Amino acid sequence: SVTGAPTRGGHISYTIAPAAASTQAEIDLPDEGFNAAIHVRLRTPAENKISAVRLNGELWTDFNPNDETVILPAGLKGGNTVEVSYAHSRSE
Repeated sequence: SVTGAPTRGGHISYTIAPAAASTQAEIDLPDEGFNAAIHVRLRTPAENKISAVRLNGELWTDFNPNDETVILPAGLKGGNTVEVSYAHSRSE
C-alpha cells in the first residue's frame, strides 16, 4: 500500500490486495476530483488475463487485458474500489 503519494493532481493513496483469480484495489483520490484519467496497471498472475472489471460495484469496460491496465475516468474523487477478475489464457 501507498499513503499520501504526491501527484500533480493532489495526494493519492492506494492498497492492492491480490488473490488467485482476482485483485481488489482501494484508491483514495483528492475530494476535489482528479483532473486526468488514471491508468492502473495490475500485473496479472501467470497465464491469466483481465476478463472483467468493476469500479465502485458497477461493471467497467475501460480496461486493456494486453497491457494489464484499467483506465479510471478523469474527475473521479474520494474513495474508489476497483475489482479485477482474471481468466486463464492459453498460449497458442
